Amino acid sequence: SFFQKYPVHRMLISLNKRNTRSRSAEFRMRHDWNSLLGSGDAGVKPVTERTHELYPNADVLAGYLGEFAEEQRSNIEYGVEVLNIFAADADDDTSGGGRGDFVLHLAAASEAAGGGVAGAGGAGHG
Repeated sequence: SFFQKYPVHRMLISLNKRNTRSRSAEFRMRHDWNSLLGSGDAGVKPVTERTHELYPNADVLAGYLGEFAEEQRSNIEYGVEVLNIFAADADDDTSGGGRGDFVLHLAAASEAAGGGVAGAGGAGHG
């Protein structure tokens, strides 16, 4: 994967901010520059719990992202071109419409292969 190869010097330049002086889980997550939002809900330990280094080795991030992808494999589609992303309409029951929801317009398989212009819609949660 990309993060197994880059950065070539293998050190992240984003801080691993383990101590925020706050007991609020939301506050701590907002100051965690290396973990994905919602990863705790997915049962994946954030980067701050994986290493004590201030500037972690990229292998820590690669391992974290691999675990997150495995946990979310039913929600991830590889090899798909995303044409557009926009916020879900809160009044539209078909698009999710909750706080933080978004809709992806994906290229159809034939378009991704170089033909057609039709797009397919999909909903995701961000």
